[in-house]
Amino acid sequence: MICLCPDGSKLAVSSESERGVDIWDFKTGTRLYSLPEEGGTVYWLAWSANSRRVAVARDNGKIALWDLDTVGQILARLGLNP
Repeated sequence: MICLCPDGSKLAVSSESERGVDIWDFKTGTRLYSLPEEGGTVYWLAWSANSRRVAVARDNGKIALWDLDTVGQILARLGLNP
């Protein structure tokens, strides 16, 4: 599963195991984030209109909404800047 964000800056791609999601910088090809693997295969990906959030739907019916600004802030506090 692959989904380009509306502003064309980021690409969401299901991981090799199809249980996680990697967020890539579309222009540089650099991986920005690896969202954690969870139960259920990634079935669907969608971006918010402002390209700041990504929704992940799984074949087990679970849906997660990831705010990438918040993810970046948490990583920065841990000294793990993307």
